[in-house]
Amino acid sequence: MSDHIYKTIEITGSSHASIDHAIKGAVQRASQSIRNIGWFEVKEMRGHVVDGAVAHFQVTLKLGFRLDASEGSMDAVLRDDEIPAPGTDVLHEGP
Repeated sequence: MSDHIYKTIEITGSSHASIDHAIKGAVQRASQSIRNIGWFEVKEMRGHVVDGAVAHFQVTLKLGFRLDASEGSMDAVLRDDEIPAPGTDVLHEGP
């Protein structure tokens, strides 16, 4: 049996439709840039209220993914040419 090394990161997804949609959208978008995602944990949920109604949902997730054993670096889990620029929040759409 081989040993595995895992990395965790936090991302934030948002949606006008629902918390479920925010989670699924965040995981789907992250999987375009990160290989080997195996699990998520909801860390925080919040929303935006406009005129007494929920207008926007925002969910912060902790993602876990397995590092490639042959590569051994953080770059090994990022998909080709998908590394976002420093300070870029590619998943955040809300306030």
